[in-house]
Amino acid sequence: MSRKKKTNKQTENSPARRPKNKILIPFAFLAILAALIIIFSGDEDPVEQQTVNIELGGFQNDGTLTFIDSSGNDIVTIDIEIADELGEQQSGLMYREELGKLQGMLFIYDPARFQVFWMKNTFISLDIIFADKDGRIINFHEYTIPSSEQKYPSEGVSMYIVEVNAGFCEEYGINPGDRIVYSRN
Repeated sequence: MSRKKKTNKQTENSPARRPKNKILIPFAFLAILAALIIIFSGDEDPVEQQTVNIELGGFQNDGTLTFIDSSGNDIVTIDIEIADELGEQQSGLMYREELGKLQGMLFIYDPARFQVFWMKNTFISLDIIFADKDGRIINFHEYTIPSSEQKYPSEGVSMYIVEVNAGFCEEYGINPGDRIVYSRN
């Protein structure tokens, strides 16, 4: 019994192999094309789209927030937008070109935790104020850098973060130890 061993050349030219190769090549090409589309279409940020929609509506007055000094005296009251849902918190004041002098955004995080904010896609300089679950101001960052990715952290566990125009803390004498109290409309 002598068997002839097939060479690779014979296998490649056999009629049974040719159709598989012809079918596999287009599928491989389509798979690579689909992978490239997925990779490069991932650049679009869903938060950016959502933020642009929010910005088109302008400032949304959801309530008021009062700053109270350590002696219990009211310092100043502002109108606030409230960001207590994930999409609102992710977009914050991004893409806004202005914020009224006595306007701000209140972020509410429950449960309280250490926070880090940044200014990516935020066109106006802000003061970012961090407060604990009782509304006591822990720390703040003044005159943040617009459109930067510099990180602005809380110095303790924060439940509330208030963003106001840059210079607000200086103008109204806001200090760590002061408190915030807010109400919804």
